[in-house]
Amino acid sequence: MRLTHLFFISLFCLSANGQNSISAELEFDGELRDYKLFLPSGYDSLSSMPLVFNLHGFTSTAEGIEDRSQMNMIADTAGFIVCYPNGIDRAWNVGWQFGSNANDVGFINAMIDTFLLKYKIDPNRIYSTGFSNGGFMSYRLACELNDRIAAIASVAGGFSPDYFGNCEPSRPVPVMQIHGTFDLIVPINGSPAVTVPIQDVVNFWVENNECQTAFLETEITASVKMRDWLTCAPSSTVKYYIIEQGSHTWPGSEGFGVNQDIDASEEIWLFFKQFELNTTPSNLSEKYSQNISVFPNPVSNQLNFSKLADSYSIFNSIGQTVLTGKSAETISVSQIPDGLYFGKMEQDGNLYQFTFVKN
Repeated sequence: MRLTHLFFISLFCLSANGQNSISAELEFDGELRDYKLFLPSGYDSLSSMPLVFNLHGFTSTAEGIEDRSQMNMIADTAGFIVCYPNGIDRAWNVGWQFGSNANDVGFINAMIDTFLLKYKIDPNRIYSTGFSNGGFMSYRLACELNDRIAAIASVAGGFSPDYFGNCEPSRPVPVMQIHGTFDLIVPINGSPAVTVPIQDVVNFWVENNECQTAFLETEITASVKMRDWLTCAPSSTVKYYIIEQGSHTWPGSEGFGVNQDIDASEEIWLFFKQFELNTTPSNLSEKYSQNISVFPNPVSNQLNFSKLADSYSIFNSIGQTVLTGKSAETISVSQIPDGLYFGKMEQDGNLYQFTFVKN
C-alpha cells in the first residue's frame, strides 16, 4: 500500500460553543484529496471518540452531504466525530461503468491512519454511512475494509451489478439499509447500469452475517416499516428501513416530499453505537495512560523515542507483536510493512504508549 500523508489545514473554525469545523487536504496516490471534519463541542485530547465517515452522492460534495444529513447536530449531542470526504470528480469508485476509478478504499484507509495520529479516536468505533453513491461506497468498505470499519449504513445506495459478485467480507458486518419504494435514481427493484435489487443486497448481508432468514417487521408509521434480522452471528445484524412512496432522499432532511417520519441520521447513529471492533492490541491496557512522542512520524526507516526506552514493544493494527527490544533510543522499522502501529515502552518504572505510521 502506498501511503503518503501531507496534512494541510486550510480552514479551522472554532465556534462559540466549542465545535470545530476543519477543512483539510491529504496527499494520496499522487493526488491531493480533501475532506471536512467535524469535532463536537465535547471533544478533548483525553477521551477517545467514535468516528463516522459520511459519504456524498454522485455529483455532490462533502458540503452537500453535511448540509443534507445535518449529522453534525447528532454528533455534537452524542459525542462523535464526523468526516465528510470528497470523491474525485464528485464520485466514488463503486464498480460503475461511469463515475470514478480512484482507489477510494485506500484513500479512506489512509484517512483513518492520519486521524488516529492527529485526533483522539477509538479505532474500534469507526463507521461509514453515505447517500446514494456514498451508500454504495459504504458497502464497498464493508466488503474490503471491514477490519477497520465496525458497521455501515446505506441511504438510497446499493451494490453495482459489476461489483456485487466480488464482495467477499472477512467477517460478519452489521449493516443498515434505508430505501424508498419510489426511488427513480437507485430503483428498489434494481437497474442494469446502477444497482442489483435492494432486496438482493439485503439478502447478501443476511447470508454473510449468518442470520436466520426469518425477520421481525415493525410498522414504525404508515409510511415506514423496518425489517430486523435479530438472530445473526455474534455482534452483527441486518436492518432494513423501507420508506413507502419514498423518493431518492435522506429521510428527515429538508426538501419537498422528503419523509419526516424518521430522522435517518439519528437512526444511523443509534444503530452504529451498538457495535465495535476489537482491534486495539490487548497488550495496551489502560495502565498505559501516558503518551510519549516518537519521530519522525510518519517514518520510513529510523524511529526515535523522545527518551531512552528501558524496553519497548510494537504491535500492528490487529494486535500482533512485530518488534520488541531493550535499552534503545532509536529503532529500525524498515523491515515492517507500511501501516499504522501501536507501541508501549517502559522507562524508569513508568509506562508509556505511542502510535506511528510506517510508509
